[in-house]
Amino acid sequence: MNKQLIEAMARAVAGHYGPSYDDSPDVFKTIHKYTNTDTKEDHRDAAQAALQAITDAGFAVAPLEPTNNMTQAAYDQETEQIQDYFEQYEAVYKAMIQAAQEASDE
Repeated sequence: MNKQLIEAMARAVAGHYGPSYDDSPDVFKTIHKYTNTDTKEDHRDAAQAALQAITDAGFAVAPLEPTNNMTQAAYDQETEQIQDYFEQYEAVYKAMIQAAQEASDE
């Protein structure tokens, strides 16, 4: 899964449950002092679990703007033989989502 997305979600989780999440080691030492946990890693684990739950529920997380890989996947999608326009759109959509997922796994 996309490291940037996990980091953004971890920061949101940390902000929701406690002191603001930043790269200051002092913040993590303070949190650890009161919670006895490695909060930075706990928040990343929570973000990873949330993303996995989204995927398990049949949803995908994709960028708001298509990436070059997504656009190329749409262009490369063979739709000429599909008669129904809705099926064509579905094939292109699935190709773009697949490209987004492959890029986020890197």
